[in-house]
Amino acid sequence: MKRAFLIFALASLVLGACTTADTDPEPDAAGACLAEAPDCEDTVASETDLPAVEPERGVSVADAVTQGIDGPFEVRGFFFVDSAGARICELLLESFPPQCGGASLPVGDFDVDLALNSESGVSWTDQVVYLEGEIIGGIFQPLR
Repeated sequence: MKRAFLIFALASLVLGACTTADTDPEPDAAGACLAEAPDCEDTVASETDLPAVEPERGVSVADAVTQGIDGPFEVRGFFFVDSAGARICELLLESFPPQCGGASLPVGDFDVDLALNSESGVSWTDQVVYLEGEIIGGIFQPLR
């Protein structure tokens, strides 16, 4: 009886090893295929294979407000106009019409053409914009 059990256990191990070798290779815990798997192509991505990531342009509105930047710079945010005037906002809140959220910076005379949405006396950009200018007297003055 013991001998039959051992033969059965040994046969199960041998058959189990054969059946897993015939299936598609599976990655090991590290995510690589086994070297002996015929359809396996172990590759390691180099830095040159990775997509290029552009550094974030401009200064955030929060940094522009808190850091006291001297001279011209580029600020990024959402352009927003309501009864309080034009501002560049850190966030655009998802109410409708949207509201200016996070840090904001009043914008002085602005004559650059932007695609604005308008509803109920509020205008805004759907996408982040990049404005060049400087802060004079607490107001961001775009360069002309």
